[in-house]
Amino acid sequence: EDNQATATIVRTGKFEQSMGLVKRCHGVQLGTLTERLADGTFIIEDCHTESMAADIFTKHFITPHKWVHAKQLIRILGPEQRK
Repeated sequence: EDNQATATIVRTGKFEQSMGLVKRCHGVQLGTLTERLADGTFIIEDCHTESMAADIFTKHFITPHKWVHAKQLIRILGPEQRK
């Protein structure tokens, strides 16, 4: 969800050179993703980083309020928020 390059690859279907190892290593059928996007099975939307729950696993947080917000996105609440 946090990668414009991946969205471009799924939209264009041009992945063999840059991502051929994904199919070999992980069994992911990238061509199927392109086909399902074209037939309307799903859509790709750009999402602002403040709304991305996965950021808690990939980003470094310096300010306390951003850390609290990241925890709220994955539904980890402090005692004061559980009421």
